[in-house]
Amino acid sequence: MYAAYAPRLVNIASVGAWYKKRLIRLLLPFYWYLAVHYALMLLFPTLFSGLGLQKSWKFIFQSITLIGGINLNWLPLLFLQLAVLFPVLVLLQRKKNVLFWLYLCVAFFLTVFFTIWQFPYSAYRQVMWIPWSLFMVLPWYFYERERKKYSPLPYFLLSALGATCFAFLYIVWIHLGRSVTLIDNKYPPNFFYITYEMFGSFLLVGIGLWPFLKRRMLAAIIQFISKTSYALFFIHYIVLDFVLSVNKLWGNGISIWYQTLFVIFVSLAIAWILLQSQKRLHTFLQSHTHLYTFLL
Repeated sequence: MYAAYAPRLVNIASVGAWYKKRLIRLLLPFYWYLAVHYALMLLFPTLFSGLGLQKSWKFIFQSITLIGGINLNWLPLLFLQLAVLFPVLVLLQRKKNVLFWLYLCVAFFLTVFFTIWQFPYSAYRQVMWIPWSLFMVLPWYFYERERKKYSPLPYFLLSALGATCFAFLYIVWIHLGRSVTLIDNKYPPNFFYITYEMFGSFLLVGIGLWPFLKRRMLAAIIQFISKTSYALFFIHYIVLDFVLSVNKLWGNGISIWYQTLFVIFVSLAIAWILLQSQKRLHTFLQSHTHLYTFLL
């Protein structure tokens, strides 16, 4: 994101265009998810429970406006919060403004606060963007570095640092009697969760640079999953609802491994079908531009 958009954010007009594009790309898939999941829940109640959806106008309104409702909307809200922050930090960093480093210091110490003192879950939506913003800015250094010298070694070193810190905090958490379940440390994320993310994410980035993964078929699969990852998040939730409902109807007789494989492959298949349909529609509209303009 930094490589693609940072050079374009040079004035108010470009920043306004950025906000408009992010708003559409982040909210539209979520609204499609809500419409489809609600429709399936109402049409096939035995096969789709809704996984938290409620038949309430207040609930629907809160879900749409991201102020409450379905817990799933924490992700589009987080991405919108980071999208608002992104141009501001880019401009401050480009001008080497002291406010950029001041923000990073404040965000770091607030994350330390979230790590030492457990933040109230009910208010996590208001502050979750602060620790994630540190994780968003971290790759900027690597982008600038790779323009001068290319090496996967720093990614593995950062992954090792994340693993070491996570292992240390894991031992401390057990000693203090705190939960070592990742999801209990995610809202908002503390350093227990952030260091785990550092370990996993940068390890995958380093591995992803291996020549073996650049083979045509493998690279195409990785690019497809990357391109559709946001949509996959919502798609897999609907498929998971179906699997859990069917498993309940069958007396919980379906193996967890079969459930997992079904969710993965069916979600990927649906994402592929939607992507191909989108490409065909785009091609059709392009080839009929003159006709469309004439009719208008």
